[in-house]
Amino acid sequence: MDINDIIKKYKNFIKSEIYSYNKDSNVIEEVFQLVLIKLWKSAPETINFKYLSKLVKFTIIDNYRRNKKVIKILPIEYFEFISDDNADDLVVTKESIILTNLQLHRLLQEINNLKDSQRDVVLLRLAGYSFNKIAKILNTTQSNAIGQMYYAKQNFKKSPPCAPCSNG
Repeated sequence: MDINDIIKKYKNFIKSEIYSYNKDSNVIEEVFQLVLIKLWKSAPETINFKYLSKLVKFTIIDNYRRNKKVIKILPIEYFEFISDDNADDLVVTKESIILTNLQLHRLLQEINNLKDSQRDVVLLRLAGYSFNKIAKILNTTQSNAIGQMYYAKQNFKKSPPCAPCSNG
C-alpha cells in the first residue's frame, strides 16, 4: 500500500490512538511522524486497525524512552549542611564511576533479558508511571501490569549477582 493512501485512509485513526495516550499536540505530531516513517520503511501489504494500534503503542514507548529526561533538583537548604568535614564523601573517584557504570550495565542487561511484557512494565514503572497508567498505555488490566512487575522482580531475584556488583 502506498504511504499517501495510508495517510489518507488512516490519519485520523492514528492520531486518535496517539491522543488516547497523550493529549499534548506536540507529542501527537511527533509520534504521528514517527509512525509514518515506520510505515514508510516497512509497511505490510495489508494494514488493519490492530496493526496500527500496536505500532502506535510501541512508537509511543520508543519515543518516551528516547526523550526521557531525569531531573533531580535539590533544595538550596541541602547545600548549607555541607562542610569541609564531609567533603571527602562528595569526591567522585574513578573507581566509583566504574562501579556505578558496571552496576548500571548489569541492570540494563537484566532488564533486557526480561520478557517484552515485563520489560515494558519495568521501564514504565521506572519512569514514574502508576500501574493504572501503565495498564492504559499497554492496553491491559492493572492486575496484569502488577503481575508482570511481580514476575520481573522474581526474575531479578533468580539471576546471580555479578562480582563487581556484589561488592557494594
